Parts: sequence; structure tokens; C-alpha cells
Amino acid sequence: METPVKRSTAPTKTHKRLLQGMFILNAKKFKAFFINMFSRAPKHKASPEALPIPSYIALLLFLGVALSAAFLGWALLFSDTSVPVTLVYRGREQKILTKADSVATLLENNAITLSESEDINYELSSALNDNMKLVIKSSFPVAVTSGGKVTLLEMRGGTVGEALLLAGIDYDAEDELTRLPFEDVEPGMRIRHIDIQKKYETVTKPIAFKEQVIRDNSRYKPPYQEAVIKTEGEDGEKLVVRELVYKDGELASREVMNQLILKDAVDRVVLVGTKTKYQTGLTGDEREWRPAPKKEQVRETIQISEITAYTHTGRRTATGRWPKIGYVAVNTNLIPYGTKLYIPGYGYCVAQDTGAFGAHKSDKNQIDVFMNTKRECLKWGRKYNVTVQILK
Repeated sequence: METPVKRSTAPTKTHKRLLQGMFILNAKKFKAFFINMFSRAPKHKASPEALPIPSYIALLLFLGVALSAAFLGWALLFSDTSVPVTLVYRGREQKILTKADSVATLLENNAITLSESEDINYELSSALNDNMKLVIKSSFPVAVTSGGKVTLLEMRGGTVGEALLLAGIDYDAEDELTRLPFEDVEPGMRIRHIDIQKKYETVTKPIAFKEQVIRDNSRYKPPYQEAVIKTEGEDGEKLVVRELVYKDGELASREVMNQLILKDAVDRVVLVGTKTKYQTGLTGDEREWRPAPKKEQVRETIQISEITAYTHTGRRTATGRWPKIGYVAVNTNLIPYGTKLYIPGYGYCVAQDTGAFGAHKSDKNQIDVFMNTKRECLKWGRKYNVTVQILK
């Protein structure tokens, strides 16, 4: 194998013979020249038109010829046909001074035989030039995955984009890659390609109308007086453009790209009362109006023989509360304290007092409802055989 060497300065036998021949020939010519130029008895008679050559010019000519011959001799003696090249093989770079005339000869001199998995960057028949860089590359595996299919490549270099082309994958800028297309491939590299396809669809969708509530102080609040629809609402209509993104053939996302209003929605206008309606017209009644209880709200229905009314006495109720509209006195032998009742004409109330019923411990089936004024009590009077509902 060739190794880095120095240029040899020793002349070869061929060079010596050639140089000796040249010197002998030149010596004979110079001898004849000087005999003719400097002889005092010329062999022939000079022509009347010919002028003698000065001796110093002849000397200069002689020196010029002598120097040319010396330079030519030096070039022949010290010339060397070796070529410097750089060889990169199996990750090792070395500089070689070689007399090989081709790439193939260089490899042979260095005992290098290319295998099927190896390649060199020059033709084997290429002539060697000064500072030529020869790179021998070995193939390595690169795995490319696309659409669930894995392609195993044997590459000696190149880019990710080239690997995709070798795998027969036609990709574009919208596709997803785990590696950049211009990135150099490496041994054992895994490249995943995800095919991205975009589709667009247009659908017509309704625009739900909104409800606009107007407060009307001339009307009672619900539920006593229900809201009134002043203007009926009407749905609008819009055209929606959506982008569908498929990854390897499966829908991955759906995104609204644009919307076009085809028909505006019309708001529904509702009038809602603001006045409060109380359960009765009695003085100080703070109970807001409620409809009579429904069947599922009633635990029991009883018949009360007599219902009377009473007003302030200056004392608290039997349960320790100050009397107010909505509190009633009962016979606790029949109706316990805290029982919720509904009495027609009086409304929703709670048993919080007993009065004379509790003192006499009678079985009298009577209820006494509280009112704020004596006049209203007298107006109520006595009501007989009233159906009262006991609430849950």
C-alpha cells in the first residue's frame, strides 16, 4: 500500500544519458563556432558586404545557449511524475503521493476492492489529478414509512427528499415529515411521511333567533300575568364553508373557513310585566300571588267546619312569632304547628298559633286566619264547611 512520500532528487540513468548526449553535442557545436569566429586565418574569403560579428555579442550568445542547456538539464534531472491525492475510506482521510495513472490503479496499489455496498465518487478509469479527493462510501439502511407501509432503503448518502423519491413517495409542501427534506440521511434513520389531503364542503345552517325582553310596568309579573309575545322570532340562514383535513386517508380535523349570511334572523320581542300581584288584597299582604296548588303538591284534603279571622292582640303567637298575614291559629289536636295549608280566599299559610283552641283542648274543627285590621276581619266574617288542602 502506498504511503505519503517525499519527492526524490536523485537523477535516473535515462536522465544522465540524455544530459551527457546534450552536453557532448553542444560542446562540438560550440568548438566549431569559436574556431570560425575567433580564428585569425579564416578558411574562406569574406564577402565584401559581410560585416564581422563583434566578439562580445558572440560571447553573450554563447552564455545564453549555455544557460538554456543547463536549465533543461536541471528540469530533466529533478522532475517527478508523482500526483498528490486525498483518499477517504471507512471514515479515515489520508493524503497520498502516488505514481498511479488512474483511480483503479490507485485502489489496486492500496489493496482496496470495492464491494457491492460501496461506491466511489469518480469513475475507475478516471485519470488522477493534483489534489483530487476520492471518497469511498458504504451503503447504510434508511427506513421510510408512509401510509402504514415501511420501505427499507440502502443508501450511501443524499437527503431525506431523495430517500422519499427512492421509496416512490410523491410528497408536497402540505404533507407532514418527521425530518426536513433537505436534511442529510444518516445510518439507521427513520423517516415518517403523512399524506395530507384537504377538502372543502359547504353546508347551509340556521341562525337561531334571539329573544328580546321588554319590561312593561303596566302589566303584572308572571305567573299571575304571563308574558306577551309582541313579535314572533324567525330563524335566519347562513352558508358555512368548512375545511376537512385528512391524514393518511382518515379525517383529522374540520374547521370553519368562512360564513356567508343568506338571511338575517328576526328577534322575538316579549313583553313582561313588572307589577307585583299579591295573594289577597288584604292590608300588609307581602305574599306574591301563586296559583292554587296542583294535585301532586297536596298531601291531604280536609273539611273545616268554620273559618274565622282575628287581628293584633299585642302578644306573640303560641310559637313565639309576631303575627302577620299568612299565619293562622289551629286546633293542634287536629293540625300540628308548622303545617302548610292552602285556604281558598286567603291563600298559602302556615299553622303558627292556637288561641282558644289550645287552651280548651277541644276537638273543635275550626281555623282562625290573621288579618292586620279589624275592619278586614269583620268583612271576612265566618265561613262554614271550607275545603282546605294540607300541602307536602
